[in-house]
Amino acid sequence: VSAENGHGKSIRTPVVAASFIGVVVAAAAAAAYNQRKSKAVKEDHQSMIVPLLVRTESGRVGNLERFSHYVARQLGFEDANECPKLCKLAHNYLKNPKECEIKMFEYFGNEAEAGNLYVKLMEEFERCILCYFAFHWSRASDMITQV
Repeated sequence: VSAENGHGKSIRTPVVAASFIGVVVAAAAAAAYNQRKSKAVKEDHQSMIVPLLVRTESGRVGNLERFSHYVARQLGFEDANECPKLCKLAHNYLKNPKECEIKMFEYFGNEAEAGNLYVKLMEEFERCILCYFAFHWSRASDMITQV
């Protein structure tokens, strides 16, 4: 492009402007995509740790997920029926944590590192109790009736 008669400058200006606009649009699209992706991950993670609250057809609050089922879900079980002994331990822990300690040792009795497993399960139960009550505090009376 020759700038002798002024035509070179008039060609470069629209090309530079179009390139700049293209870069700005691409950056905005990338930012919007990353924001949507981040929000979806946060919502998915939150739905994993929040106790399930079943609503009726009219939209009213129906049943709250049982604590024992919540613990099973937090430990990676899709269905609480896959681990009935663990669910029973979680329920007993909610009722009387001191008496449940003996049953936990019995649960891990045949394992090589029963003490470590016991400590990890106790920590997980404590985390689950805090999360369980924290997310639906307004439903505390329903939670307490499980005991």
